[in-house]
Amino acid sequence: MADQYLKLLNSLDLSEVGSVLDCGFGDGYFLKFYQQHFPHLEIFGVDISKAAKSKVNFLDKSRLYTSDLATFSPKRKFGIVHSFDVVYHILKSEDYVKSLSNLASLSDKYVILHERFFQKPPLVSSKHVKMRRSEFTNQILNSKGFFLTGEIPTHFIAARLLTYRLNKFIPGFLYKVDRYISEKVHPSAQEFLASHYIRVYSRSE
Repeated sequence: MADQYLKLLNSLDLSEVGSVLDCGFGDGYFLKFYQQHFPHLEIFGVDISKAAKSKVNFLDKSRLYTSDLATFSPKRKFGIVHSFDVVYHILKSEDYVKSLSNLASLSDKYVILHERFFQKPPLVSSKHVKMRRSEFTNQILNSKGFFLTGEIPTHFIAARLLTYRLNKFIPGFLYKVDRYISEKVHPSAQEFLASHYIRVYSRSE
């Protein structure tokens, strides 16, 4: 996923971007990613877990916040507001709308999301997640002045409902297949096979 994300970021105009906020930073993977690839940016993170801060020892703790996404209010904005595999854990639709709306209000330039973007509601879902239709996500962000301007697929085989559980029996193999597809297969075929995307929503001028 990181290679695809870097490819997508390098295609964006970041000349006026000075900061990034990672919403749901968890173990700090993408905080480190930005520190390594975009060291000129101010890097911040917010996570609902108080324990998350203790996992990040490479950033000043003053740049790490503890809050839910619906009510987070840092009294500043960020060039990029990024949230990967987080918002589908918000089960109540009212909280989902508030959270996405708040992410948009915190961004000067880009909102970047990673998840499965369904065209229709899924027939089966885990009790810990709630997947929404792509159109619903778009409507929320459009209402706040953000519009879809770019996307790149990240997963093809490994993270599908019927194959995800196989990963514990053949650890790493399906992700290697996904990486091969992302590097070697024509983009039109990638679109056909893709299950997950990184999407960029840009603020309308």
